[in-house]
Amino acid sequence: MKSLRRVVPVGLTAGLVCVSAATGLGASVGLSPAASSGLALLITAAIFWMTEAVPLYVTSIGTLALALLWIEPQVDVGSGSFTAPFASNVILLFLGGFTLSAGFKKLRIDEQVARAVLLNAHGSYPLLVAAIMVVTAFLSMWLSNTATAAMMIAIAAPLLKEIPEGDRAKRGLILSIPVAANIGGMGTPVGTPPNAIALQSLQQAGQAPTFGQWMLIGIPVVIVLLIAGWGVVMLMYRGAPMRSKIPEAPRVRRDWRWALVLSTTVLTVTLWLIGNRIGVQSGTAGLVPVILLFATGILDVRDFRHLPWDVLVLMGGGLCLGVVIEHTGLASWIVDGLPEGLSPLWIGAVLGSVACGLSCVMSNTAAANLLMPISIGLGVGFAQESTMVIALCCSCAMVLPVSTPPNAIAFSSGELRVRDIIGVGLLMTALGLALILTLGRWLMGVVLGG
Repeated sequence: MKSLRRVVPVGLTAGLVCVSAATGLGASVGLSPAASSGLALLITAAIFWMTEAVPLYVTSIGTLALALLWIEPQVDVGSGSFTAPFASNVILLFLGGFTLSAGFKKLRIDEQVARAVLLNAHGSYPLLVAAIMVVTAFLSMWLSNTATAAMMIAIAAPLLKEIPEGDRAKRGLILSIPVAANIGGMGTPVGTPPNAIALQSLQQAGQAPTFGQWMLIGIPVVIVLLIAGWGVVMLMYRGAPMRSKIPEAPRVRRDWRWALVLSTTVLTVTLWLIGNRIGVQSGTAGLVPVILLFATGILDVRDFRHLPWDVLVLMGGGLCLGVVIEHTGLASWIVDGLPEGLSPLWIGAVLGSVACGLSCVMSNTAAANLLMPISIGLGVGFAQESTMVIALCCSCAMVLPVSTPPNAIAFSSGELRVRDIIGVGLLMTALGLALILTLGRWLMGVVLGG
């Protein structure tokens, strides 16, 4: 655990140095005082998010505080412009997703779904790995990929005992879970926080895809990457032939609570898919499970306290930073400084590569927070495509044990070495980046009409 005595002073000092340096730099290159302040805030937030000198959500709260006390007096914005991101449609959308996840976990519905599918693998190792990856990816589209990875590793634990010690198949089985969890988050706007940050940023720019459009782009990418991931695991960790028996699923009472959670899920997802046609915003639909599951007592106050509020605050801070960069004129200055004649592919490749690089060594949510405002500033011709590329690339960065929570959970099982994760992670990150810049961009053009 990091020592507060060392980390906090270093982070605070770095932040103060960045404020002074960025303010002076801004003045020297012709930035307005407001834009110079925006640059200082951007660099300071980046330092704190990358070093984790304080918890990530604390940096988000600090970003809001500085935006209100320091930036707002310098720019002409409406009241509440900097606080609005913390209660935006996307935050409420994710709150609904987290609530559904809590309901599934409490009634063990997610575990039942996972075991039911795995039973059809008939014990064959290739089929078993494929089934595990499909279930993990599907659940990660809708539920927390961290919780999904933890649950799937718990389900796989009895299977690992049947694999002889030293057999590479044991490591392959474990590795398949974080790979699929990371990939699955790309499929829907609620799959992972970078997707939500991209959606909110594009909504502010008036270029947001619908829930269904995102799925039409994300799910084909997920399917192809899953097949590639299965191939990588089979190639690198195919062990001796084996047949395994999936442990039986726990008996769960299918009472009114079970029926209400499932019907609420169906209703909420339906509203997310068609809500724009009937005038129901995604955030409003996200409140449906919050009201129904807590009002009926299926979830209680302890469940409410255990919702990942830190993730919501972290996302809100990033969205707030985007508003700062836009209103101070910093985004326009960054875009004006780009060379003329850059192609969308070149811009996507650069921003996607940076997103992958940052997400490998820091929170992918924090990485998205830093890059989205720059992407939105590119304007109508580039913003929509580059913003979605960044979001998808943040999810495919999985090189190190610390790159994503599913990686860390798999590594904590004790079955993996660092080089196992690096080997598979490098291949999957490279394949993911290439696929997003080819198939992903093509799908964006077809689905979004670009």
